[in-house]
Amino acid sequence: MTRALLDSGAPIGDVNVVRRHLSRIKGGGLTRAADPGRVLALVASDVIGGDVHDVGSGPTTPDPTTIADAEAALSRWTPALSGRFSFGETLKPDEAPARRQRARVVASPEDFANAVADRLAVEGFTCRTLAPTKADTETLAREYRRLAAALAPGEAWVRAAEPRLAVTHASPGKGGRATHLAALVGRGLPEGCAFLAGASDGVDGSSGLAGAVVDGSFGELGHARIDDALRAFDTTSLHVEAGTGITFGPTGKNFADVHILARSAL
Repeated sequence: MTRALLDSGAPIGDVNVVRRHLSRIKGGGLTRAADPGRVLALVASDVIGGDVHDVGSGPTTPDPTTIADAEAALSRWTPALSGRFSFGETLKPDEAPARRQRARVVASPEDFANAVADRLAVEGFTCRTLAPTKADTETLAREYRRLAAALAPGEAWVRAAEPRLAVTHASPGKGGRATHLAALVGRGLPEGCAFLAGASDGVDGSSGLAGAVVDGSFGELGHARIDDALRAFDTTSLHVEAGTGITFGPTGKNFADVHILARSAL
């Protein structure tokens, strides 16, 4: 179910609505299990523009959404799965266990992007951050190519992101949203510019990579080769061939994806 929702391009908020209502732990289930004890959750968030009950589908926090919301989301994005699951109601704000819990976000995707920007500044870049986004990969690729054309030497942009990527191929290859976006951007980067799209948890979809970093030389693979891989959602093969994949394995931490667009100072 989760794979089908992600492949459909459903926003993570809708995925979480469904998951919360299928789990005895998510949607406040852990707080229910701890009743009558008090619960304090310190949350490292991987959610952009969402609420604390979206992080990890909210195991300790009350959930304002309902079974009807979950059914509607499943029907909207994966109609073939509609009616195949038995949903349970999540912990609601007015229930007694909910009144005995507190949650505090102690780290967020925005914090992560700011830390990356600070590190780039130490390396000598004039660095700015873009607003976090959940836009689709095609829209983001156009934006980054436009920004790259206007970058001065030694300038960089950083952004936390959770891009949408709808997998439409019947038999997709290996890839993920970060490797896919990097390939889209890499088709048209000017000389001296580089672009990194990386999963902070070290796992980019089914790619087997943590993401990719590309520069103007990526286009030497040829537009036909790149376009064929993009259509087949087989971008891992591209980055293995070009040597542009990022491979450091799972990190155990997740602050969404990070995007870096930079122009060399030389």
